[in-house]
Amino acid sequence: MSDMRWVDVSPYSWYYRDVLDSARVELDIDGNALFESIPYNRFVENRGRLVKTYISVENQIEFAFPGYIPSTANPVYAYVEGSPVLVETEANKVFMPNPLSAGLEVTITAMGEPQLVKYGCRNIPVTDFRGTFPSANLSKKANYIFDYNYSLNEIATSLGRKLKRVEISLYPGQNIQDALHDQIGYTRNVFTIINGVLYTSFEYWNMPIIVEYNYKVGEQIMHTSERVVPTSDIVAWNDRFFPNVVLTRAEFFSLLQRLRKNLYNRFTDREYVPFVNNEREIPDIPDGQWYTDDVYDIINEKFLDGCYVFPLYEDNTFNPTGCITRAESVTYLHRFIEWALERFR
Repeated sequence: MSDMRWVDVSPYSWYYRDVLDSARVELDIDGNALFESIPYNRFVENRGRLVKTYISVENQIEFAFPGYIPSTANPVYAYVEGSPVLVETEANKVFMPNPLSAGLEVTITAMGEPQLVKYGCRNIPVTDFRGTFPSANLSKKANYIFDYNYSLNEIATSLGRKLKRVEISLYPGQNIQDALHDQIGYTRNVFTIINGVLYTSFEYWNMPIIVEYNYKVGEQIMHTSERVVPTSDIVAWNDRFFPNVVLTRAEFFSLLQRLRKNLYNRFTDREYVPFVNNEREIPDIPDGQWYTDDVYDIINEKFLDGCYVFPLYEDNTFNPTGCITRAESVTYLHRFIEWALERFR
């Protein structure tokens, strides 16, 4: 896939540098980036994800790409023998910048146009299902063997990129897909082989992969290489930042809470332990929501003079599912900075 972290954050976007720099901020609490992409797997009708692989003929420039409808929200990436190439497109067609020699592998991907669904005060991408990791049976599946002590072991490459092998541990009775979700999740550019089946991270759905591995014939260990294309019935993509999706107040405060916990862990001598309670008697934060503990914990933070850092509405409500305004976000960020400078200077 493209080396871009997000396909919808262009170098020509006014927020490009800030978004990429923020994505590099890793939090001490879990090692994840401060800002994460939003998973999705529902597309606008007739504008879904497309992946096609071809072998070129002599002097070929034009490639049929059935089902593709040109759109700025549906960019196309092309790779010739694993090298990225800028292409031109029109409906159902892709054009190379120069004629190709015969026998080259050409992989073309249309990223699809995600469908946004109205939810309260905002439009958001949708994940109908959590996704099934792409997989492919190896030809020597029945005799597949793995051992770290072998001098030649497993390698997987796709589009010129070497994938990182990860070891997946299964507890008794656990489904392989459940284990992959627990231990890989949305990690990119990884693969594993379990019982002779290759599994990859989501972005290699329908992508050609060259995989090297070992198998056993009698008492002899053999090493082989083959080309496979991992597939899946449904994939959960996470390669878009969705810069125009509006945050709810709960989401915004959850981000602030992650920053707050990170500051405590970094500048104090002990790991931060949340103190979750509804001491301000806020009536509209329900128990058991994904954001409940984070919001309660941060909303109770105070300045040294005893005043709460974050104001509520006049009726003492928080409105967690409401969209945050620019004025509110600036006010909260400013007060958060004032608190951080006072607390950690």
